[in-house]
Amino acid sequence: MKKWTLIILILGWINQTLVQAQSDTSTVIILSINDLHAKINRFPQLKHVVDSIRSKHQTVWLFSAGDLFSGNPFVDKYEKPGQPMILLMNDIPFDLSAFGNHEFDYGIKTLNERVSEASFPFVCANIQTQNSGLKQPEPFKIFTSPDGTTFSVFSVLQIGQNKLPDSHPKNFEGVCFVEPNNAVAQHRKALKKTDIQIFVTHLGYRSDLEIAKQNQWVDVIIGGHTHKTIDPAEKVGQVWITQAGSDVQLLGVNTLKIHKHRLVSFQNQLIPLKMQARDSVMQDQVKAYSKRPEFQVEIAQITYPIDSQDEIGLMMAESYKEGLNADFAFQNLGGVRVDKIDEGLLKLFDIMFLDPFNNEILLFDLTQNEILGLLNYAYGLKHKEKQLMAGLKAEYILNNDQSLKDIRLSLPDGTALDPNKKYKVALNSYMTSSYQFDGKETAQYTSQFSNDLLVKYFKAHFPLKP
Repeated sequence: MKKWTLIILILGWINQTLVQAQSDTSTVIILSINDLHAKINRFPQLKHVVDSIRSKHQTVWLFSAGDLFSGNPFVDKYEKPGQPMILLMNDIPFDLSAFGNHEFDYGIKTLNERVSEASFPFVCANIQTQNSGLKQPEPFKIFTSPDGTTFSVFSVLQIGQNKLPDSHPKNFEGVCFVEPNNAVAQHRKALKKTDIQIFVTHLGYRSDLEIAKQNQWVDVIIGGHTHKTIDPAEKVGQVWITQAGSDVQLLGVNTLKIHKHRLVSFQNQLIPLKMQARDSVMQDQVKAYSKRPEFQVEIAQITYPIDSQDEIGLMMAESYKEGLNADFAFQNLGGVRVDKIDEGLLKLFDIMFLDPFNNEILLFDLTQNEILGLLNYAYGLKHKEKQLMAGLKAEYILNNDQSLKDIRLSLPDGTALDPNKKYKVALNSYMTSSYQFDGKETAQYTSQFSNDLLVKYFKAHFPLKP
């Protein structure tokens, strides 16, 4: 009898302990999205899903991992560039955003205006605004769940080989950037004073992996910049890493179970937004932004689908060569923001979609060796980004490890270039500022911009044929 009594007491104690453990465990939902690129057309679905999740859970926070702008002319060409994006994010509402490199595309003054309009904080630890006019962002924000658990939400932004994020260098006037790893080390002590450490980064997948390997005290990294879909979330040692594609296609739902102010469980899923129901009020708001008549101007009739990003980039280069009567013209593939043009009527907003940056096109007098220097430098950037060329052929000779051995240049008919001749070369202002090459001092500012040259090109070749 005593034996059974003891067993019953033990089972009762175990059951009571389990019930107590469950009651001491709280749930925090962190919704995450990255690289939105002004794709407000899917905001009605985003609003609906966020509201639905918030109605079912006590603690739900919505974070963006940056790149809010550049990718939708209804936002980027608005009378106050980027404002529709911020106002809609306020209405959802977001709880925090990282800075992405494309936040700087409109320039410091406009960025400062958009940040001041946001009802949510922007955070970044490796920006030093100095005398730029941009308000210095906080390195992190602290959130507290109802059970008293504290969460530090920290952010860092990628910087490239020129020590600047990937945007036109003129957009960073007066701003300096610290190496992300140094910023993490600088704030480590303060971050570890909170219970849970969340990094919302705009570094890219490989850099997130390195951050995780070197900082095993971090709990979760919500990443951006490389547009990678990580499903399910990856675990590097003790650190969870997630990223939700791009262009408001996916919403990350990150479920954190907290016991005694410590993360005991992490689950992640990505929800496709395309087929979700729409919030009707936000749908009307989005439609209002897209109805501006100046975007509906007809440019040309496209008689066949152009379904190659390379081909579109070549057309961009051809428009610079033709519009400025240059010998050669180059377009970096990263500046081509769509991968197809559908058959049918081409309108002004289509041009702005494929070329949202609208860079000024400059002319240079360059020798064959100076052109080779430019191409050699470009090959070493951004994982060997393609340079699309008009009026020129280039054969790249690679070593077995894909490093560059040689480049052979010729005219389209196979004729060799004259090594003693200076050729007129058209480059966009982004490439001019970001690439290193001899002959920059010959730059001629033309006051001709890529959008305008593209419009002229399509009109001149109307109707466009294969």
